[in-house]
Parts: sequence; structure tokens; C-alpha cells
Amino acid sequence: MRLRLAARACAILLLIAFIPGAASGEFRPFQSLSPQLPVRAARFLQARAPQARAISHYATSSYLNWHCAGNPPLYIDLINAYPDRLIVNYFAMHDATPDGLRNLYNLGVTHILLKPPLPDEKPAPLALYLEKSSRWRKIYSSSDAIIWERRD
Repeated sequence: MRLRLAARACAILLLIAFIPGAASGEFRPFQSLSPQLPVRAARFLQARAPQARAISHYATSSYLNWHCAGNPPLYIDLINAYPDRLIVNYFAMHDATPDGLRNLYNLGVTHILLKPPLPDEKPAPLALYLEKSSRWRKIYSSSDAIIWERRD
């Protein structure tokens, strides 16, 4: 008896939670992946350069690591179990400092995947550097990511 009451209560709560959204036209079915994740970019990078040495935007790195299953391997992801120096080096590369750019080339990075800036954001310093550099070319640009490939 208690089990039936609990099941009915759960069903009623679900209806209360979902009916107002459905009636207003705002109801959306559940999605397993956020639309902000670089799903198409990950497929593109994996198909084009599975052996690349890649650096990605920090916020989407865990998804890329999961999707690509380590092929290509990424420099860093959101695990946060890295020595401080590695994280400092990552942000120096992202900020396109002289030391960061030196590390970028010394590590043999061949591909860089960054998120496109939102309308109210400035592009990342690394994206500005890559746009001007003759050593890099943009090979993918979409709402989910921008990918550059090293020319040399």
C-alpha cells in the first residue's frame, strides 16, 4: 500500500513539474549533451587528425577527452590533478605570452581547438595570435569550436 502511494506521489510530482512547461511551449525533451559542447568539432578533429598533439579550451577539454578516447591526446583537461607548473604553462599558452608560445612550439602542438567567443566576449589572446600567424591555418569554424592546424 505504501509503495503504491509513493509511486502515485512521484507521478503527481512529475506531472506538476512538467505540465506547466509543456503548456507554455517551453518544454524540451531531455538532452544527454549540452549544445555548447564541441560535438561536431570533436568528430572533425578525430577524423582529420587522430594522431594530433592537441590543446583545447579548458572548459570543453573533458568532453573532448571522453569523446576522442585519447586520440588525439590533449595537453590538459578538467581533472585538475596536474602539477601547478603544467597549469601555469597552459594558461600562458592560452594567453599567448612569449613563454606560452615557446611552450606551444616546444611541445610540438599540431592542433588547437578553442571555443568561439560569445557576442559580448573578446576572442582569446591565443585565437588572436593564431589568426595573424602564418604558421597556423584555420581548418574548422562553427558555433561549437574553431580549430587551427599548424602548417610547419
